[in-house]
Amino acid sequence: MKTNSYARLLCLAIAIISFSNPSRAGVEPIPTGSFIVNMGVIPQTYGNGIKPWGMIHDLIKNYRVQIKWVINPAKAKDGIDFTYNAIDFKGGTFIIPAKYRTATINARISYWQTQGVVGVTTTTNFSVDVTYSIKYSPRWTFDFQNGSIALGFLDAAGIPTASYPKKLPSALEICDDLFVMPHADPTWATHNVLLSWNQSNNGWIWAGCHAVSVLENLFNPGNPAQKMNFLSQGGLVPFGSHSDGSPPYSYRFPTDAEMQFMGVADGAMQNGSEQVFLPQVTTWRPSTKVAVYDPTQANVPGASPGEAGAIVYGRAFGDNTRGKIMYTGGHDIEKGTADAVSAMRAFYNFSFLSVYDKVVNLIMTGPINVISLNNYTYRASLPVGANGANYAFQWESTCGGIFSNPNDSVTIFTAPATGSITSCTLTCTITDLCGRQYYEEYEIFVYPGSTLPVNLTSFSGTKSAINNLIQWKTSGESNSKNFDLEYSLTGNIFDKIATLTAQGTTSATNEYSYLHKEVMGKTAYYRLKMYDRDLNFKYSDIVVIKRDGIRTINYSVYPNPFVDRVMVCIVSETVTRVNIYLTDMNGKILSNESVNLQIGNNTINLEQYNMLVSGYYVLKIKNDEINCSIKLLKSGY
Repeated sequence: MKTNSYARLLCLAIAIISFSNPSRAGVEPIPTGSFIVNMGVIPQTYGNGIKPWGMIHDLIKNYRVQIKWVINPAKAKDGIDFTYNAIDFKGGTFIIPAKYRTATINARISYWQTQGVVGVTTTTNFSVDVTYSIKYSPRWTFDFQNGSIALGFLDAAGIPTASYPKKLPSALEICDDLFVMPHADPTWATHNVLLSWNQSNNGWIWAGCHAVSVLENLFNPGNPAQKMNFLSQGGLVPFGSHSDGSPPYSYRFPTDAEMQFMGVADGAMQNGSEQVFLPQVTTWRPSTKVAVYDPTQANVPGASPGEAGAIVYGRAFGDNTRGKIMYTGGHDIEKGTADAVSAMRAFYNFSFLSVYDKVVNLIMTGPINVISLNNYTYRASLPVGANGANYAFQWESTCGGIFSNPNDSVTIFTAPATGSITSCTLTCTITDLCGRQYYEEYEIFVYPGSTLPVNLTSFSGTKSAINNLIQWKTSGESNSKNFDLEYSLTGNIFDKIATLTAQGTTSATNEYSYLHKEVMGKTAYYRLKMYDRDLNFKYSDIVVIKRDGIRTINYSVYPNPFVDRVMVCIVSETVTRVNIYLTDMNGKILSNESVNLQIGNNTINLEQYNMLVSGYYVLKIKNDEINCSIKLLKSGY
């Protein structure tokens, strides 16, 4: 076990990250030469549906390739994620960006294609809304009783199982990401540690067959109020006291990452001592998603208020600071019918999401445009609360050059000699005490000669009330076309917020300004993307505006997409009052609710959204000091 102090520090970082990071990565350019993995091939086989996970694990773990995961936020079940070259890609599509396509990576892709992976190499540039950038592979741990059942899932994908042990829950530690418990008979004496591990170490749990109802009904004999009903409010009907499922099942939440599979999983869950799970006394927790359910199960509503869930998931106890739980019906989903591919894909979706709670996102800063053979300082900042002593740093460059101190968070980089403008990626990798590696990339442009061909003479920003005023000056705009002003909350991922046409004056100073209204967060990052008439471009350095006196809160909103209601979880440092607005995309206020916040966790149920039409909306949380917003999608499913 790692030290308790380390566990507390990492848990703090987890809490910060899980609340502050957006779940969606945003629209990204996909260049020519990228590889699109087609996850929607019909019929689904182990080759085209399961082996891709083996390839992703291989490329991430062994070659540090970043995979783009694209999920259309408005699609129906088995709907299209995007279309490229007349091919409709479905099922949660993966993309390997062109910049990783070295000879070694191409050889690995070719190998996995021999295993059944289906994909195409892009021949043109395009852009797509990326949902997740997958950089990390999970560390599975299997229950000591029957964990070997689920080891078969890894075998099916071609993932080596030797590194993933079977353990007693008492041996779980912060370095374990996901505890896998297929058919088992947990007791309070053997499995009570799951309660604390799920909280203090943000541990995720996957369980199947009758291990589910047994686990949900466990309680501390010495303190009956201490229960393990993670997803239900009052426990589950015991596995021997209800009938099996009665397919066909119904499916929901087609845009959730957990539900990215094609077709149905019914047949894979028609075996074993518990095929569906029934809440007893009262329903599932409001935060629990019953994604696959039996609408005609014989014991509903007689012995249970329902729903009879076959795939169920959510945060334990509805608490966003805890790890997630997923339950799947059936004894061994790999031994089902052809539906086994769908059931195992749900397992893999959940597995690769489990590392997101532990991701440490670095904020990298430093000049973007540099001159060859000159020295420049770059920094990789850890999130607030993360202790740098718990991480080892490593800087690397794709274009050569020299790092004065490549194993520190701050380094001086000597740019390499170059005869032309060269794109270069600086990478900082950190390794935590568990051996997990997290990395961020920072693109720079190396210019030859003694000066930069830049006409930008100043670039600055000032704050006023809840707005930021951005200003810049140029000279000698003989070939300038326009300026894209880009904004970021983190300093890593930027979104364009305005385009201003270049004035084109060659002899005088040109002045520009833009008022960015209702800025969120304590810190805002801005940069310019400057185009000439030949459509070449370069980036400016980054301007940082810190809004002292503006207080932010940690919050999350789920489900998103939603059907008829939304739950807002807010962690507040003080007793305060906020207004929660729902607006359409034009800013028209559709609802307004005033809420008193207490110190700590606050859960607000917003249940009046069932009459809204499908589409995008904005939820805003505001008072005199706080200004937060998030885009929501109303789904028809």
